[in-house]
Amino acid sequence: MIDKFDKFFMKILLLNTNDILDGAARAAYRLHKGLQMINVDSRMLVQHKLSDEQTVIGRMTMMLKI
Repeated sequence: MIDKFDKFFMKILLLNTNDILDGAARAAYRLHKGLQMINVDSRMLVQHKLSDEQTVIGRMTMMLKI
């Protein structure tokens, strides 16, 4: 059976200053992980990366990819 949402593919980018440092960052990180659990392509772009999560992109990881 074909789901009516199969033709729609979302990519989510969450922006935050930190990935896991303060309350808002932890909430955004939990949202990010929850989206991934339901098979949504979710990434986080942060200014200060403290986790080792590959889908969280910090300033240093952006520089290494260039």
